[in-house]
Amino acid sequence: MIQALSIASGGMFSAQKRAADVAVDIVTSAANRNALPANTPQNQSENKQPQTPPSSIMPINGKNGVLVQQIVELKQAELQFKASASTFKRIAETARQLLGSFVDDES
Repeated sequence: MIQALSIASGGMFSAQKRAADVAVDIVTSAANRNALPANTPQNQSENKQPQTPPSSIMPINGKNGVLVQQIVELKQAELQFKASASTFKRIAETARQLLGSFVDDES
């Protein structure tokens, strides 16, 4: 039973790390997409229309599929964490019940 608890907690830690890594990738990708190229002046002339900021819904440099994949991976990590947490909770409840019945039998 202790091994099962260890496996469940390991699943939770793994999912948490995966979610954190994917979140960092999403933020890094967004920052890279919004960065100005090195040779582009930051101040636009008055004759040019200001550019609208890119949206995560619109394809950005053909990388919209990457963002979708990252969101899917983040959701998978969330579901993995929830499943591991549920397993951990069930095992802990079973252990408490078994220990409770053992103590009751001893008295």
